[in-house]
Amino acid sequence: MEWFEYLDRRVHIETVNDNHYTGTVRDYTSNADNDDEGEYITVYPELGKWRNQPIALYPMDIKTIEIILR
Repeated sequence: MEWFEYLDRRVHIETVNDNHYTGTVRDYTSNADNDDEGEYITVYPELGKWRNQPIALYPMDIKTIEIILR
């Protein structure tokens, strides 16, 4: 899947640092919009100390991403 296709989807993400986030992807920033620094998605976790706080993740930060069907 392309990164922008996760927009507005509920996902579970495992990062390369073994952090886990479950929440909704609320933003996608393309490489062009980020001055060629790379594309990224922003997820808002549902639980934990980062609950409802934006977490920006670059593709290199993500080990796995899974869409959760409601």
